[in-house]
Amino acid sequence: MIAADAALAVGDETEVARLVSTLEGHRPGHVPPVLRAERLRIRARILANKNDSTAAETFDAATRAFRELRSPYHLAVGLLDHADHLAATGDTNTAQQLAGEADAVAQRLGAQPLIGRAHRLTASLNELLAPSTV
Repeated sequence: MIAADAALAVGDETEVARLVSTLEGHRPGHVPPVLRAERLRIRARILANKNDSTAAETFDAATRAFRELRSPYHLAVGLLDHADHLAATGDTNTAQQLAGEADAVAQRLGAQPLIGRAHRLTASLNELLAPSTV
């Protein structure tokens, strides 16, 4: 789903829809569990971009799927996407918890890009949560 992430990053909704549709065109037994979980994550990001209220439950489903897979890298990516969504919708406390969990997973893996992303998100959340000094 790297291609779908790239298409989302540049705002190419047509390409994202095509990629997700390609996965959905396969019979369930022909799509590996990791791709089914990734499809949920991408679907959740699409819904979040559209401010669809079902994005939260789709992120929850994707996060559960990644936990069941026991694939730490995919879990960290899913947690960060989920945390980004929660931060954008105002649930900064839960976003901070998920970002912290993702950071811990990324640290264990030595996944520097994920560590950097988790630290940037955590710093942003800390600024939002810090009491203002006026």
